[in-house]
Amino acid sequence: MRELNVLTRNISWNYLEAGVGLVVYFFLTPIVVDALGAVGFGMWVLLNAILFYLKFLDLGFYNALVKYVAECSERRDWPTVNGLIATTIAVLLIAGVVALFGSGLVAWLLVPNVFNVPAENVAELQLATLLIGIDLLIAFPASALNAVLEGRQRFDVLSGISIPLRIAGALATVLVLDAGYGVTALVGIAVAVTVADAVACWTLIGRLFPEIRLSVASIARAADTRHLMRTRSYSTWTSLNEILAEGGAELEKLLIPVLLSVSLLTPYTLIVTVCAAIFLAIEPITDTFFPLSSAYDAGSDKTRLRELLTRGTKLVVGISLPLAVAITFYGRDFILIWIGAGNVEVPERVLPLVAASFAVTAFILTGTTILLAVGRVREVFWMGIAELALAVLLVLSSVPRTGLVGLAGSLLVANVLVTAAWIVPYLCRLLGQSIVGFLGASLLRPALAAAPMALAIVGLDRALPGDSLWRIALNSGLAGAVYVGAFYAVSLTPQERALVLGSLRRMRIQ
Repeated sequence: MRELNVLTRNISWNYLEAGVGLVVYFFLTPIVVDALGAVGFGMWVLLNAILFYLKFLDLGFYNALVKYVAECSERRDWPTVNGLIATTIAVLLIAGVVALFGSGLVAWLLVPNVFNVPAENVAELQLATLLIGIDLLIAFPASALNAVLEGRQRFDVLSGISIPLRIAGALATVLVLDAGYGVTALVGIAVAVTVADAVACWTLIGRLFPEIRLSVASIARAADTRHLMRTRSYSTWTSLNEILAEGGAELEKLLIPVLLSVSLLTPYTLIVTVCAAIFLAIEPITDTFFPLSSAYDAGSDKTRLRELLTRGTKLVVGISLPLAVAITFYGRDFILIWIGAGNVEVPERVLPLVAASFAVTAFILTGTTILLAVGRVREVFWMGIAELALAVLLVLSSVPRTGLVGLAGSLLVANVLVTAAWIVPYLCRLLGQSIVGFLGASLLRPALAAAPMALAIVGLDRALPGDSLWRIALNSGLAGAVYVGAFYAVSLTPQERALVLGSLRRMRIQ
């Protein structure tokens, strides 16, 4: 019962944070586009891409710390926990220095020579790139504090820190843009938020977990190469996997300007942003699966891991599938209304392919999270290599002829083939799970519930025509209600219905 209460609390707070982030992004993005213009917004996207890739310099130590803090806390081995935290902070501080140096190289070599930026904006982009390095110098060691809270399954504390900082950052963004500042000021806001987050985490960990020592002196004493050796193998393979899984997902932002045109980066980025609502909806749940799976693995409890795989995947698919359907029908109209039809042209056939690819990734996300938690990071890495290699081969052969449609289609085909031919069979063999039973329970049943939703959307579009956000929201909500009823009736077992009702009661109480 306590475990269910903790899981319900964590998911509730994660959803609150995701909801706040969605609202902030929805209202802030048109303001940023309007204030910065096409060139400025393009520079902001590029800066975020640079930041994204530099973050891989943490070498997977964040996830390693989450895993081992969860496992050692389960055994109440506090000396090991303190040693792991101290060692990780020391390693990530070095990573921050390397990131700062790397940002300088990017600012000096790539910004003026590789990226197609107007000459009058080069100096501003160089300065903003250097500020990214300063942000990572602080963020890398500070991220160990977030990992401690995640490993102790205190997502409520993490969200309680993140939500006000996100709102404050958004307000600061509006103010600096209104005052006429550009992307450099936006990066400066990000640095300030990073510092505030680190201070808040440091303070709250000291109060919530007195067994964890966070003074500078205790960190210096507890840091030990033995802890580094313990985590190095796991963190290295985890880092390689992240580079493939997440870095590969961002690769198209580099391929589009090379193979097609930089102008197509804007509509594709907006399409990906809308489809990312799928991950925004499920990550508050799947984030809790990693420390939970690590705890199960520490107790060699394969039965619970099998149950988590099936029920967790069904829950994730049950949430992501109706979103993918709604995005397929309404995503393009939403973008044109949100950003303005005169500001962007959205290709019609691209969005359904991207939405389908996101849905496939969502389907297997619970499984890959479990694989990482039980230490199968090498296998996940090679799965990622296979998907990336296949995707690049398909992209290079199709994109010059078919454009963005070929790009999105290639990524979807590679995703489906690797998932069906490798990831699902491997997962089921590892956990002793029937493939047919797993697919039937976690995928087929939710898919059956999606069919009435699609029919409802078609009928609602005829009954309630028009082009407005209110119409999209109303039709999606009504069709979603049809899906919820069908999912509850078709997809859930009696035991799962009882768990859902119990979780809803606890969420309402909390």
